[in-house]
Amino acid sequence: MKIPFTFAAFISLLNFSPGALGQTVVSLFPEEGQVAGVTIPFEVQGEDGLSVEAITLDQNSAGCVAALDKFRKSIFHVRCAHVGQFSGTLIVVQNGNALSRSFPTVEIGEGGGIEPIGGPTPGGVNDIQEGSQYFASYCIRCHSNPASKKGKSAAQLNSALSSNGTMASDSGLQSLRNDLSAAELDSVLQKISKYLGSL
Repeated sequence: MKIPFTFAAFISLLNFSPGALGQTVVSLFPEEGQVAGVTIPFEVQGEDGLSVEAITLDQNSAGCVAALDKFRKSIFHVRCAHVGQFSGTLIVVQNGNALSRSFPTVEIGEGGGIEPIGGPTPGGVNDIQEGSQYFASYCIRCHSNPASKKGKSAAQLNSALSSNGTMASDSGLQSLRNDLSAAELDSVLQKISKYLGSL
């Protein structure tokens, strides 16, 4: 199963008015987590219903790539190949208006030789790494300390999605439940559970 990110389309900003209505771009990782080789989630905060439609990266000395989150429309992800910095421009739709929104330079630090969670993966991303990416996409906004959820099973996570009022009403999590088959959702929850068990 592929991680549900849609790569951003690069588009011209000429037809969009600059500025944004009280929007703020924030990293969902602490500054020390903004290192090369890590997928970093960012959120555009503002009024409900805003949607990031595209992203272009400028001053990209860190070899970064960006992706839009398929389910949480206010979130985008950046992964950088090496130490450096980047800034960028977003196209955000809010209240039916498409606006361009620049965000300031982000410094990408040295990963310190940290191996990926679960060890090296010559064949690609392993379940624990994929689970950490899902956690960063869907859970970290409310559960900033993943270790506090250590040991949660996929069944417990599924039950919480259905019965916890906050989680059941979260639009991003509702999209996740509605857009995936039961087997695909179970696979995502199994990977999140493996990640939590590895902490």
